[in-house]
Amino acid sequence: MKRIALFVLLLTFSVCQLFAQAPQGFNYQAVVRNSAGQIVTNSTVSLRLSILQGSETGTPVYTYQGNVQTNANGAFTLLVGENSTEYAAIDWANGPYFLSCEIDPRGGSNYSLSTVQQIMSVPYAQYAAVADRISSSFTYDEKDPDFHDWNFLYDSLVNAPTNLSQFVNDLNLSDLNNDLNIYQSGDTLFFGDNYLVIDHAGLDSVRWTDVIGRPTNLSQFTNDLNLSDLNNDLNIYQSGDTLFFGDNFLVIDHSGLDSVRWTDVIGRPTNLSQFTNDMGFVSTETQGLSDVLAINNNASLGLTNLPWPAASSDAANKLYADSTAALAAAAAMASLQATIDSLRGTIDSLRNAIDTLTIQVNNPSVNIDSIFHVVDSLAHPQIPGSITFRFSVEPDKQIIFSKGNLQYNPSKDLFRFAENQYDITSTDNDQISENCNVWLDLFGYGTSGWKGGRMCYRPYETNPISAQYMFSSTGEDLTDYNVNGDWGVYNRIINGSNQEGIWRTMTYSEWSYLLNERANAGSLKTLATINNNVKGLILFPDGWTAPAGINTSAFSMITYNSFSPSSAQWQLLEASGAVFLPAAGVRQGNQTTGVNETGIYWTSTHNNGTQSRTLSITNTLGALMTETNCSLGCSVRLVRDY
Repeated sequence: MKRIALFVLLLTFSVCQLFAQAPQGFNYQAVVRNSAGQIVTNSTVSLRLSILQGSETGTPVYTYQGNVQTNANGAFTLLVGENSTEYAAIDWANGPYFLSCEIDPRGGSNYSLSTVQQIMSVPYAQYAAVADRISSSFTYDEKDPDFHDWNFLYDSLVNAPTNLSQFVNDLNLSDLNNDLNIYQSGDTLFFGDNYLVIDHAGLDSVRWTDVIGRPTNLSQFTNDLNLSDLNNDLNIYQSGDTLFFGDNFLVIDHSGLDSVRWTDVIGRPTNLSQFTNDMGFVSTETQGLSDVLAINNNASLGLTNLPWPAASSDAANKLYADSTAALAAAAAMASLQATIDSLRGTIDSLRNAIDTLTIQVNNPSVNIDSIFHVVDSLAHPQIPGSITFRFSVEPDKQIIFSKGNLQYNPSKDLFRFAENQYDITSTDNDQISENCNVWLDLFGYGTSGWKGGRMCYRPYETNPISAQYMFSSTGEDLTDYNVNGDWGVYNRIINGSNQEGIWRTMTYSEWSYLLNERANAGSLKTLATINNNVKGLILFPDGWTAPAGINTSAFSMITYNSFSPSSAQWQLLEASGAVFLPAAGVRQGNQTTGVNETGIYWTSTHNNGTQSRTLSITNTLGALMTETNCSLGCSVRLVRDY
């Protein structure tokens, strides 16, 4: 025999009748599970309940046997003792009492004992029955006024309370009975059939039927004008700046016009079309066939094979349609020829590159990198905002840099690249807020706008708790699922192709390889000062050769070399692929420090729950990877894979 598990949820005693009569019964609620622990839902089950006196195996003083219905949660509710003389005869003072529950989940009589529990709280309401029987032997006069059949206004009460306190029950009203039949709806207080409007000057306690001019056709939602929910009963609608009432209309915000009929408008247009210049804003226009073809040119859809017009006046239309078709065909041929010419030019460029490579075999003085740059430019068209020269970040992987540091405007919610590599907003970062209208270039770790489980994820946030900038308590890289936290992947950059998925942030290992491990890494970086006072780090692309006029022996990683953006030297360096990372400082809260002394750049690699890896630029160390608190504002320089 399978044993059924019955889990008791609630055992309560509830009032079944009001006033002095004691309730007969108490609510019993339980959840039924089978022997496998599964809830028995939406089923009819057989139930046998017994109240045992004295012990768990005591004498039954009340027994209920019948069927109950479980709900979708496997629960049922039963009023124990309802309409039972056995239950009414229980002497609750002669306890203790226990409740035994037996159940057959298939609705039969194959009961199994599931639970026996002591009724710990005696139903005190049953003692009220004893008090009720005792009180019925006394004779007394009811001194309280009977308000149930009261037919007078509250103001007519003799000695009516005039200063009712906020919390005192001045009228001695009972807790459960609405003795005066008082209730409130909105700003109206009702006394039976009478009511008092609260806080409305000029209205005292009156009957609704005495209101002068009251609406006579009230709906459930006080639709006093008898307007239907779906029908435009007054035929009201608006078109442009005109509000129509049936055949009448009112022009909105146009001085000198009141509510008039359309037919009364003087000088109204008589030939209205969908696209016609009805109000005459364009007074004259001279347009020939060439103008039509040049503007909104739909000539390729022109009419062909038209029959000759029956009326001589339509001959011009026939000639126009034929000429349009002829011009369209000519334009299509010209476009096709231009495409063919472009392909031929590309093929010629590739042939020239191959020829140059052939020459290189016999003439080592030719710069092979310049040849590769030409060929690569054909295979990899330039994306807006990029510097097209390549930098190795792994033995077989190269990237190209964006043309400047990433910047963000909170009020516009837009990202952009700085116009120049040496541009920094510096102290403007002190104005950081959700609504500031300045371009910021110092962000918290991963604050691209993607929430990803973090508390702080907007570039303008300055929460000092570093862990709230991470994806988890242990931190996560800005890769895989968390790639949306990367400043470049998730956001459109308005001057960097304005598309998602183009740009990204370099990892710690990629920066380390570029700075220290690629071929000739030590000679491809130098500290520098650009634009007279902006210090930073210059990085040169793979295989870089100093242009004529540049003295590389002056380059130093200890002291800053000076280059003016207008100088021939910087122009040569930038044209040869030099990338400049300005020392823009760091933001702590809303204070920016270290401008032109330290530049800290985020990588996409975390360290732990409160720190991430960064690139640091100082006036003594040049380039050093460090660990930085995630709550600090650091610069961002994006790249894209080559």
